[in-house]
Amino acid sequence: MGVVFIGENIATNQTCAVKLLQSKSALALERFRREARVIKGLKHPGIPVAYDFGVVHGQAFLATELLSGTSLSELIHQSFGMVPVKSKKPLTAPPRLSTRWVISSSR
Repeated sequence: MGVVFIGENIATNQTCAVKLLQSKSALALERFRREARVIKGLKHPGIPVAYDFGVVHGQAFLATELLSGTSLSELIHQSFGMVPVKSKKPLTAPPRLSTRWVISSSR
């Protein structure tokens, strides 16, 4: 449904995770909005704090706390020896997603 990048709030130098919605459908956007509302209402050490949500130049994004630790793909590989399939089509962030967030690839 989305792709996650490491971002930074350029006003506060706050590092965060920025999830971009890949789909342009109205249903996907509504689900993404619902995800943002649910995350905003939860408080748990394993759930990131939601900082910002919006749509800029037609691109929906959700900025959250950046959690450190083992990624899901690493955990699956360590537990089961499986390697995730890489996507053939890379997604890049729009050049001017937002004036508040600077995005860089986490790879």
